Amino acid sequence: MNSNIRFSLKKKKKIICIFVIVFVQAGCGTVITKAGGDIGNTYSGTEFDKNWISCLSSGLTHPNNDIISKMIVLVFMAYPIADLPFSFAADTVFFPIDKVSDEKIEDSDYSFCGLIEEFSG
Repeated sequence: MNSNIRFSLKKKKKIICIFVIVFVQAGCGTVITKAGGDIGNTYSGTEFDKNWISCLSSGLTHPNNDIISKMIVLVFMAYPIADLPFSFAADTVFFPIDKVSDEKIEDSDYSFCGLIEEFSG
């Protein structure tokens, strides 16, 4: 019976750790854009993740990338793909605030394509 209790505690600790990791990273695209002062642009976190995925996917088709580079790109693509629904949910919460805000940033560009092109060389 004592081993069942230990197993149960280990299982609970894993579940709590997973919950904390998901909670901390949830809506990170929105947190990044809003912390950067992007109040007033609706769904900026979702746009941030979409641009990140788009630019990273261009790294998959780059002719100079070998298989290792493509695997690294796939690993980096996992985060914005996983974050996309959380950013969408967080952006939905911010939607009323963004709609009434007068601080809309016209030229918000969350493109990583230049960085990826530099990295790919």
